[in-house]
Amino acid sequence: MNQLNENLNTVNVTLEIENRIEELKSFSETYMRLKLTAQAKIDYYQRKFDELEKDFQEKKERIENEVKNLMVIGEKQGIVKETKTLKKLDALSGVAVLTKQSKTIVKDDNEFMIFLQKNHPEFVEIKQVSNIKWMEFKKQLSLTDSGTIVDSDGMIVEGLSLKDVPEKFEIKLK
Repeated sequence: MNQLNENLNTVNVTLEIENRIEELKSFSETYMRLKLTAQAKIDYYQRKFDELEKDFQEKKERIENEVKNLMVIGEKQGIVKETKTLKKLDALSGVAVLTKQSKTIVKDDNEFMIFLQKNHPEFVEIKQVSNIKWMEFKKQLSLTDSGTIVDSDGMIVEGLSLKDVPEKFEIKLK
């Protein structure tokens, strides 16, 4: 009888293990099926989003070019406001702004700091770390015809150079 009980217990344990393995297998299959389905949907929506983003960019560029061309006509009609750095047209639904191409000064901070310390120490604040009074110093800079940056004494400023900044066009929605 003991042997029979032991055999029944062994059979029950084996059956229970088999049931648990089958349960895990079934859950695993369901999990993998859902995972693949979810990944397929993610891939589908990512492709749709990429297409939509590309389409949006193309339409945005087309509309910006059209508005930019219309601004030329608006200039002739006197409805475009122009300053030294930009052209602007206010509309009911937004503002079209064309920032003109310009140059910006590029600083090599180390080389520029050495130049200032030697030639214009009044523009250097000495704290724990040297600090350039850039806004003040920039006011006394000029450009030569050759595009060289010089200070008020006509001295070439080391550590500064010019960089072209392309024109920028944008439409600001209201």
